[in-house]
Amino acid sequence: MFHYGSKLPFINYKEEDSVKRIVPIFFIINLLSFVSCERATNSRDVNDSTSLSVAVLPVYDCIPFYYAEQEGLFDSIGVNVKLVTYNSAMDADTAFAKGKVHGAVTDIVKASLWMSKGDSMKIVMAIDPEISLVTSMSARLFKPDDIKEKIIAITRHSMLDFTTDEILRSVKMSSEDLNKPQINDIILRTQMNNQNQYDGALLPEPYTQETTKMWGAKLLTSTYKLGLHYLAALVFNDSIINNRHEDVAKLIKAYTIATERLNRNKEYPLRYLPNNVYTDIPDTIFEYKQIAEPKLPSDTLLQKVNTWLIGRKLIKESVNYKSLVDTTFINRQK
Repeated sequence: MFHYGSKLPFINYKEEDSVKRIVPIFFIINLLSFVSCERATNSRDVNDSTSLSVAVLPVYDCIPFYYAEQEGLFDSIGVNVKLVTYNSAMDADTAFAKGKVHGAVTDIVKASLWMSKGDSMKIVMAIDPEISLVTSMSARLFKPDDIKEKIIAITRHSMLDFTTDEILRSVKMSSEDLNKPQINDIILRTQMNNQNQYDGALLPEPYTQETTKMWGAKLLTSTYKLGLHYLAALVFNDSIINNRHEDVAKLIKAYTIATERLNRNKEYPLRYLPNNVYTDIPDTIFEYKQIAEPKLPSDTLLQKVNTWLIGRKLIKESVNYKSLVDTTFINRQK
């Protein structure tokens, strides 16, 4: 079993040849197949019909879920929730697609893809992670213009892929101007960046802070700087929304209350992450960042995402907003 504190074999890239540097990715893929054998960090029975099971990721904007669980908010509101943590968004998506969990934290890019394929699901709320383009410590990159023909780790067909192309577009480059290996595991992607295994990566908080504050990485830009907000989303199958509408509403209410409390107290939030998710950032240097309240995804942003998906030939036509987004839950919170 892979542990975050363990060392990875160092991949010796040749700086003068960025094309040849992509070859070691075959090693990475093999390593990923090994470490992904068991991602869930919560071994409770997710098929328990009395609970609402949700696939979550060990990222900053999921901390309100963990807070609600550990501080008894779910119990006080009267909803039985089981959080199942995956280090890889792809594994969380797979668990949702196979019915191993009732809902999942994903993003509006993937939700649009699923809807275009006829999947029966909806976004019930959007959350606002800050995704940053960070370099490795050894990379001689100082601004987004410098990343041409470099190796930047992402996850494909996701908000990270979309964000990367938006970064490239902002500096008048295209997707073909960049090598984009797929490293699905967030923690593995962070550690490989810390060990200079590639030029940079797209990372969420708190891993952006870890690699910049603890490992000397440089932050070049982020979704916030690009004006991209609420790219992530919580989704449920239509059957769960119809049959357990009150439970979903209470889950969103608990997330909202937890967000308000965390932002008010500004305590060290990483202590709420699962015990086996290790991060190097001590509370003495950690910078608390406001966690955005849940909202509805923007129709304008959704159309931009759909235009990108069509341009990539991943979908044939735009997904209808009303078909994809259930507005009743967030409107109910107001």
